[in-house]
Amino acid sequence: MESAKSRLAEGKTLFSKFDNISEMNRGWATYYYNALEGEIFLAERLSDKAITLFEDEQPLFLRLEWVPQMILYHFPFTRDTVTRAYQQKGDLDRAFQEYERLTSFDPTSTNRKLIHPLYYYIYID
Repeated sequence: MESAKSRLAEGKTLFSKFDNISEMNRGWATYYYNALEGEIFLAERLSDKAITLFEDEQPLFLRLEWVPQMILYHFPFTRDTVTRAYQQKGDLDRAFQEYERLTSFDPTSTNRKLIHPLYYYIYID
């Protein structure tokens, strides 16, 4: 846990030094930062903080030639922090709703995500 918190603090310091990076790169850096912070919140059983962290999350800019990033971005463990937070709180209805959101395709949205097949088989105990 101390190592994760140390990396998070290091990321925050680096963020402040790079004001001139592109919006796309800032989006990716924010995504990775939030992913780590969300996992720390879950490990500390701070479910509400994990949920709040991702309330206004916007889809990342994904280019077709970035296949490795696209695959990583859609692995269940990188996209289901909110779902696991609801599960941790004991709110299984909201957890299921969140998995439904992750596995649904909305043709009116500009988010053209790949949906990882493991999302369909996640078991909530």
